[in-house]
Amino acid sequence: VGAAERREHPHALPPWVEAGAAVLCAAFCGLTGLASITLLAFQLALVLRGETTWERLKRHHLNAAAQLPPDERPYDRGP
Repeated sequence: VGAAERREHPHALPPWVEAGAAVLCAAFCGLTGLASITLLAFQLALVLRGETTWERLKRHHLNAAAQLPPDERPYDRGP
């Protein structure tokens, strides 16, 4: 391989920029993946309990409006 072929590309980024971009990309992918896994776990827990997202997040308001105890599920129709 000749010296002309080993020359660096004229528009190449410095190594520290490439490394920083790789770290930022990995961090973004990791955080996005963590958020997705957390949401999946939350939704699976709701399915296993037989609840809706609305019921879980607004239970306090729904139970207060229907004059139900705070721990009762407002949309539960029994077994």
